[in-house]
Amino acid sequence: MPFNAPLHVVVSTSTVNNLTIEFVRQYNGFYYVRYLNSYSLFSVPSVQDVRVFDKAPPSCFILFRLKIQSCLVALDLRLERRVLSKHASNLWKGIKINDRHIENAFKTFYNTALYRFNSGQLKIRIIVPPTVPQQPPAQEQLLVHSTFDDFDNSFDGLLRQLFNNGN
Repeated sequence: MPFNAPLHVVVSTSTVNNLTIEFVRQYNGFYYVRYLNSYSLFSVPSVQDVRVFDKAPPSCFILFRLKIQSCLVALDLRLERRVLSKHASNLWKGIKINDRHIENAFKTFYNTALYRFNSGQLKIRIIVPPTVPQQPPAQEQLLVHSTFDDFDNSFDGLLRQLFNNGN
């Protein structure tokens, strides 16, 4: 929900295709994404927000981009993924220079999520040493009995008789 924020400092700015987005810090410590004269609250992730991921957690930048995307959607601004990524990249570069707190918060979040993912995804790899292959029995050994009287009536005997008579 967009609203007017009180006094703030611009931390980072991105302009792509004549569209300017600002990442700002309010004097009381809250962060916002600003577009024109509308603001959307940017919630910085904390360790308490970490959940268990089904697959490896996304990188710090992807997490940041997802937060930026949700802020822009709250401002009724829908961008193509390419344009959104360019804005997020520009904002991320400025944040890394001007406000290391945000970068460190995302790194802490990512490392905690990765640790929890890895501890829950413990994999044990069992290595079986190779064995020496055994030689298959010779054809002559399979046809031990050739007369009907000596024929093996078991299922295996029938299969041996069936497949070895054609050779």
